[in-house]
Amino acid sequence: MSDDKIISFPGTKKLDDVELDRIDPKEMLTAIIEEVDLEDVYLIGWTKEGNMYIATSDTDVKKFIFNIELAKTAYLNECLV
Repeated sequence: MSDDKIISFPGTKKLDDVELDRIDPKEMLTAIIEEVDLEDVYLIGWTKEGNMYIATSDTDVKKFIFNIELAKTAYLNECLV
């Protein structure tokens, strides 16, 4: 993954740094909305009550699952390099 596709958030470090800071979800979502022209959105998170929250702008469940698996593979490959 090239660095030109990565949006820097305040107080964050790259994955290969030893210490990572927590990113405030509201700041992260605001930065994405302001900086990226998205066609589809898949959101997975945890509420403060500890419940998983999943939302998507796309109604095609097969496409949603495929893209989540694709994102997981890309993330694992990037983290293991």
